[in-house]
Amino acid sequence: MLDNFRALAHGRELSICGDMAHETQYIPFLLGIGVRAFSVDPICLLRTQQAITAVSVSEAEALAQSLLSVSRISDIEELLKAQTRTD
Repeated sequence: MLDNFRALAHGRELSICGDMAHETQYIPFLLGIGVRAFSVDPICLLRTQQAITAVSVSEAEALAQSLLSVSRISDIEELLKAQTRTD
């Protein structure tokens, strides 16, 4: 299922810019679905880099799979909170 969402699996680059790119709670999910380029305001660069290096691709993919398998926003929020607590 996740391969359908991973740009890299289809030979495409996927990048993100704007506010979501520097929201550290979303970075593991974004990595998990194949985002590899983050465009952020320089003031957010260090925090974004730290969030990216704090998670492995395999962990990010597992989180993305979990998030994509639930349908309620409250379940998504809980999974994201749990990920934040383990960092």
